Amino acid sequence: AKSTDTLRKREGKGVVSSKPTPKDEGPSTAPVAASEAPCLRYEAEFPIYALAANSKGWVCVGGGGGSAKTGIMNGMALLQWQDPSASSTGKSASRGLVFREQVDTGSQIPMNLDMCSDKQIVAYGSGNSCKSFLIGDKKESSTHPSVTTVPASKEVDGEVSQTVIRFNREGDKIVVGGTQGKLSLYNMDAKRSMTIVKSFAGHSDDITDADIDRANKYIASTCRDRTCRIWRVSDGKEMHVFKVLQPKFNVRGCRFSPDGETLFAAQSLQGAGGKTFLTQWNVKSGQLTRKVQVHNTHHTALALSSNGEHIALAFVDFSIGVFSTQSFKCLMRTKNVHDFVITGLTFTPDARYILSCSLEKSVVATPMQVGNTWGAKATLLLFVVIAMLVALLSYFSSKDTHIYV
Repeated sequence: AKSTDTLRKREGKGVVSSKPTPKDEGPSTAPVAASEAPCLRYEAEFPIYALAANSKGWVCVGGGGGSAKTGIMNGMALLQWQDPSASSTGKSASRGLVFREQVDTGSQIPMNLDMCSDKQIVAYGSGNSCKSFLIGDKKESSTHPSVTTVPASKEVDGEVSQTVIRFNREGDKIVVGGTQGKLSLYNMDAKRSMTIVKSFAGHSDDITDADIDRANKYIASTCRDRTCRIWRVSDGKEMHVFKVLQPKFNVRGCRFSPDGETLFAAQSLQGAGGKTFLTQWNVKSGQLTRKVQVHNTHHTALALSSNGEHIALAFVDFSIGVFSTQSFKCLMRTKNVHDFVITGLTFTPDARYILSCSLEKSVVATPMQVGNTWGAKATLLLFVVIAMLVALLSYFSSKDTHIYV
């Protein structure tokens, strides 16, 4: 169905800043000449609530000032991620976060959005509707382009709004979550028309995150009702309900491992005495296999690298932590990434940078300077050298070798 709303795309908006990213606690990289410095920070015209990226290097952020006439636009900014380590081909060559265009969404704030991993499709929530558009489509770049619109859910005891959206890897399925526990799975065809496949009943409050495994067998969701649930796609049945570790904890953020056998989720306690735990669950058995406290304040966003090796968490103290999925050991922590609440996280396609967005209107690319990477290699090399020296000394001692001068 065609929406009565329109997308008005504008070029040249937003500010690209050369402000350096916060210094990390890990090893530093070699300095780059100022004239060739990549852009690792983008300044939007609006507070940013949502962030997504795909495998092609496209990045989309969404937010705004609301339906009231605040003077702050509602919309999205489309960026492209160019490898900062790549050599420039000319004076005009850009690297890092490169602004492409801005999308005005009128009176509706895109509070949640996602991008198809291998296609240039952006889907976003607009009130109680889910809309999508194709990046670079000439038809879509006109003044009044059409957008695909489907109701996120029926109105029950007041208006229901979309809160979460998540593509599957192929881009032909979308998980949509909303207020009042609404959770549905849609098919998307080549023309981006959406048809409902399943609705999942069980949650009793707003959905805060959702994911679908790479085999399209399971859906996971977190909710303000303090539960994380796994659903079977084939019949829509609830497989497992994971409750919080402590009564006042909130669970927010969940991702399946690449093989679909493990679910990672984060839960935290807000306010005084706050803390955040990473948890790991077996998808088939529903058993909790690992839990580790990773910070002494609550988290605001979660992301998993495409290779499944790292989890990134943003915290209310404006820091970002990176953790190993094998042990939940903290590999890197960067303080003061933003000056206000971090609302979204994702990894770049090569998992060498973490992209984060904030209500302060900025997107920041933080280098993945995992502190133990070179340290571990150096330690191993030192161990090998010592072992060889010991072996040599032992050999000469056993031979009772004498050297005369």
